[in-house]
Amino acid sequence: MGLSNGARSGLTGFVAGLARTSKLASNNVTINNLLPGTYDTDRIATMMQGVSQKNRSSGQRTA
Repeated sequence: MGLSNGARSGLTGFVAGLARTSKLASNNVTINNLLPGTYDTDRIATMMQGVSQKNRSSGQRTA
Protein backbone atom coordinates (compact mmCIF):
# COMPACT_ATOMS: atom_id res chain seq x y z
CA MET A 1 0.00 0.00 0.00
CA GLY A 2 2.90 2.38 0.68
CA LEU A 3 4.17 2.02 -2.87
CA SER A 4 0.71 2.79 -4.22
CA ASN A 5 0.44 5.91 -2.05
CA GLY A 6 3.91 6.99 -3.17
CA ALA A 7 2.97 6.53 -6.81
CA ARG A 8 -0.24 8.51 -6.32
CA SER A 9 1.61 11.34 -4.60
CA GLY A 10 4.23 11.41 -7.32
CA LEU A 11 1.66 11.51 -10.09
CA THR A 12 -0.32 14.25 -8.33
CA GLY A 13 2.82 16.34 -7.88
CA PHE A 14 3.86 15.84 -11.50
CA VAL A 15 0.45 16.86 -12.85
CA ALA A 16 0.27 19.88 -10.53
CA GLY A 17 3.72 21.03 -11.66
CA LEU A 18 2.84 20.49 -15.30
CA ALA A 19 -0.39 22.48 -14.92
CA ARG A 20 1.56 25.42 -13.49
CA THR A 21 4.00 25.70 -16.40
CA SER A 22 3.79 29.00 -18.22
CA LYS A 23 3.15 27.34 -21.58
CA LEU A 24 -0.01 25.62 -20.37
CA ALA A 25 -1.27 28.13 -17.82
CA SER A 26 -1.04 31.08 -20.20
CA ASN A 27 -3.15 29.21 -22.77
CA ASN A 28 -5.92 28.31 -20.27
CA VAL A 29 -5.20 24.59 -20.51
CA THR A 30 -6.94 22.51 -17.84
CA ILE A 31 -5.39 19.23 -16.69
CA ASN A 32 -7.41 16.63 -14.78
CA ASN A 33 -5.66 14.00 -12.68
CA LEU A 34 -7.52 10.71 -12.27
CA LEU A 35 -5.91 8.30 -9.83
CA PRO A 36 -6.49 4.56 -10.07
CA GLY A 37 -7.86 2.57 -7.16
CA THR A 38 -10.70 2.69 -4.69
CA TYR A 39 -11.36 5.49 -2.25
CA ASP A 40 -12.76 5.09 1.23
CA THR A 41 -16.34 6.20 0.61
CA ASP A 42 -19.61 5.19 2.27
CA ARG A 43 -20.61 3.29 -0.87
CA ILE A 44 -17.38 1.24 -0.96
CA ALA A 45 -17.59 0.52 2.79
CA THR A 46 -21.18 -0.70 2.43
CA MET A 47 -20.29 -2.86 -0.55
CA MET A 48 -17.28 -4.42 1.20
CA GLN A 49 -19.34 -5.07 4.32
CA GLY A 50 -21.95 -6.87 2.21
CA VAL A 51 -19.29 -8.99 0.49
CA SER A 52 -17.75 -9.86 3.85
CA GLN A 53 -21.10 -10.91 5.32
CA LYS A 54 -21.93 -12.95 2.22
CA ASN A 55 -18.59 -14.75 2.38
CA ARG A 56 -18.99 -15.49 6.09
CA SER A 57 -22.42 -16.99 5.57
CA SER A 58 -21.17 -19.19 2.73
CA GLY A 59 -18.02 -20.28 4.58
CA GLN A 60 -15.62 -18.61 2.14
CA ARG A 61 -12.53 -16.77 3.30
CA THR A 62 -11.88 -13.16 2.23
CA ALA A 63 -8.43 -12.27 0.93
